[in-house]
Amino acid sequence: MAWGSLVDSLLFTPGMEEFAFKEDNPDRAPSDGAARSRAAKMWEADRIMEEKTIVSRALYDEAEVAIERLKETPASAKILDGADYQVALVHTDPKYQSIPIKGLVDILPHELDSDDCIADLKTTSVSLHSDRELQRQIFKFGYHIQAALYLMLWNQLTSDYRNRWKIIWQKSTPPYEVRVQEFTQEIIALGEAFIVDELDYFARCLKTRTFNSYFENGETYVDLPDWALLEFDERKERNALKTYPIVT
Repeated sequence: MAWGSLVDSLLFTPGMEEFAFKEDNPDRAPSDGAARSRAAKMWEADRIMEEKTIVSRALYDEAEVAIERLKETPASAKILDGADYQVALVHTDPKYQSIPIKGLVDILPHELDSDDCIADLKTTSVSLHSDRELQRQIFKFGYHIQAALYLMLWNQLTSDYRNRWKIIWQKSTPPYEVRVQEFTQEIIALGEAFIVDELDYFARCLKTRTFNSYFENGETYVDLPDWALLEFDERKERNALKTYPIVT
């Protein structure tokens, strides 16, 4: 998370003092730079109280390399060039118990091919060459819900209609490869369906301070997922082909 925050900060809000270098800790251990002494830990606690993230200079330098890769890759560079960054969205809707709904748009492109979309930067450790891995990331972390919510907020707050969503993926390890994907309208619609089903309920829970669990009054069953069944069948087939020596 420190890496993702560092890349976001350097790209979207350069010059802001959001980080402290652990090498600047005057009481760190000389052998490995760890904060073991009480004074060293107090220094770190003070930086945290200042809402700063403590990182190494080496990590900071690597993040700058990653930023350059984002700016050099044509697919991401054209989206980033001339865009607005870190656009705050706040909307209060009586339909959702008049609770303010907030969002922070990473990238609001103005490039002609992308001026009807919102873009988001995601750093990841998974392979950018695997569509399946990226799909898992999207649905595991609810990026489709984020897309639908931010587009909804934007279109309620402005007349600049946008209905497309792009993710700029960047690998969090060298050489910091970049891949741009656009969500299909079907994925965004799935996020919209979730919002319709859940947002009003969630707002009512916040308003009443009542958070009921789906699992309060009954038990559920655990079943094998499809991939486990497939793996089991494959193992059975392999075992069927094995031969064993006859013991006399």
